[in-house]
Order: sequence, then structure tokens, then C-alpha cells
Amino acid sequence: MAVPMSTKTPEYNSNVYFILIIPVAISLLILIKTWKLILSLVFLGSGWRVWQQYEWKKIASQIHPTFQNLVRDNGGRLNVLELSLKANITSKVASRYLLDRAYEYGAQLHSFGDERDTYYFMTTGALRTILAESEPVSSAPRLPMPAIDYSQAPATPIADSNPESTPETPSPPKSVDYFPE
Repeated sequence: MAVPMSTKTPEYNSNVYFILIIPVAISLLILIKTWKLILSLVFLGSGWRVWQQYEWKKIASQIHPTFQNLVRDNGGRLNVLELSLKANITSKVASRYLLDRAYEYGAQLHSFGDERDTYYFMTTGALRTILAESEPVSSAPRLPMPAIDYSQAPATPIADSNPESTPETPSPPKSVDYFPE
């Protein structure tokens, strides 16, 4: 059964529009009055962030030689305390630096619970050991590969001698009448 369409237009309460207009108007008024302050805060925040990144890169470049020496001397195993003592930096800076390098080099983190997080960095010595251990040890001698004589090959191309690969005219599909009259 179809519902008859009403020819009446719906009546909207005008208070609904005022509820939406007032907050938008107040927001625009605040934005117009304080746009200089908002823009200067955005520029100051961006400048502060760029300055912090510059300072961090400068600190990281000073720590990096010590980091490389420790990784080489310890066989890839390094913790925050060792780095902070050798590089004369705080443990917070050392922790951040090690976390950044671990992400960059794909190091593994082993946590021992009492803030003795140890990072394991892959070194060439460790790679050499892993690859040497993974070499299969074969006691059987390797046999030489037999030589293939190509003078016995057929003169015709393979596609012509294969009956399945020759093009045939396809037969039309059989039609099945599912609804006979």
C-alpha cells in the first residue's frame, strides 16, 4: 500500500538556525580579533621545533663517533649506561640517541626489567659468524654437471612440433535450453 505524499512543506523552527549561527559568529569574531596572535604563535612554535631539531642533530653528531667505537668494541651490544658514561651525556639523551639509532639500523632491544635495556646492533663480525654457521657442511664430493650436446636438437621449432600449441578454430559452445516451452 502506497503512502500518499503530503503537499505541505515542513515548518522549521527558526531557533535551530540561531543555535548554529551564534557559535560560528563568535568563533569568527575571535579569529578576526586575534589572527595576528595566532599566526605569531604558529611561527614561534615552528621556529622552536626547527631549532630543537638543529640542536639534536648537533648533539647526535658529537655522540656518533663514541657510539661507533662502543658498538665495535662490544660486538654490537650496547646499553644506555655505557653510552652515557663514555660520551659524557645524560641518560635521557643517551636513551633517545640509542632509540633513534636502533630504529635506523634495525637493532634488537632486550629489556631486563630494571632499566638495563640492551640494544643489539648487527655488525660485520656478527654477520660473518652467522653466515659461517649457516654454510652447509657436505661430506659428499660434488659431481660435475654433464655436458649437453646440442647437435642432436630438432631443426623445427618446438611450437610447430607440439600438437597442443597449434591454433584451432574454436567450436561454438553448446547451448542448453533450461526452460523448454
